[in-house]
Amino acid sequence: NESLRVENLDLLSKLSKLQSLELENEKLKSQLNSKETSKENKVLASVTGMNNYLTPSEISINVGTSSGVALGNAVVLSDFLVGKVSEVGENKSQVTLLSSNKYSYIVTNKDLSAKGNLTLNSSNELIMSLVLPGEIIKVGDLIVTDSSNTDVMKNLIIGEVREIRNSQNGFNKDVVITRSLDYSKLDLVFVILSK
Repeated sequence: NESLRVENLDLLSKLSKLQSLELENEKLKSQLNSKETSKENKVLASVTGMNNYLTPSEISINVGTSSGVALGNAVVLSDFLVGKVSEVGENKSQVTLLSSNKYSYIVTNKDLSAKGNLTLNSSNELIMSLVLPGEIIKVGDLIVTDSSNTDVMKNLIIGEVREIRNSQNGFNKDVVITRSLDYSKLDLVFVILSK
């Protein structure tokens, strides 16, 4: 009986490792099939920690300068922008997520009919701010990074328009964006290396 129990535990351990490898393999396949980032030089990183499980604004990853990572590198998962490398060591780095106000990005809807600045409001909502009144945007539009950003590539997905409000200045529109990624569930990401 004892040998069967030990064998059973060993098989459960192997099954768990196999399931973990299958999940990692699916994420790698997804990244290879990514329309926007497939041609970019990138490195796979495991998420080793986050500053707050429920609403993280930073994650730690297990790659650094020894893998070619540099300060300011974009961090992605498939075609989704996760954040930017904000601290880098030899074998580890800190990534500031979109759910932080540390960096600013210029974003647009997919058909390029509206443009604004990506910010975080006091309610922890992602906001596309400073959208001009004549620009056309609607609920459900996909929001992506704009080509005028100098430090992240264009067309990386931010999220989807959930609501459109008048801004506090009464002139512009503020667009509330639903995040496409649940940061608390990140385990693997890719760092786009500088060229």
